[in-house]
Amino acid sequence: MDELRLYRCTIIGENGKYFIGKDVLDNKLLIAKNKNTRKYKIGTDDSFYASIKKEGLLVKKDILYPISSAEYEELVSNKETHSLDDDIIEKLRRI
Repeated sequence: MDELRLYRCTIIGENGKYFIGKDVLDNKLLIAKNKNTRKYKIGTDDSFYASIKKEGLLVKKDILYPISSAEYEELVSNKETHSLDDDIIEKLRRI
């Protein structure tokens, strides 16, 4: 689960395989089209968890592969170690 990160962006364009998004820091992101992005269109503002994969032959680009909230919750519930929030709560209890 460490490879998943939370993103928030606005869709500003699209091409054949990817949506082009812009995050709050004006970074451009390539978001793979999949079942979790089928409702996206230009102007959509959304937050999602995604894994990053580098793709390309000569120029490597970071491509985001979003997962659904249900998939994320399943990954978190199946995780054997405590989450970061649990660790923080435990440290606060010790104070």
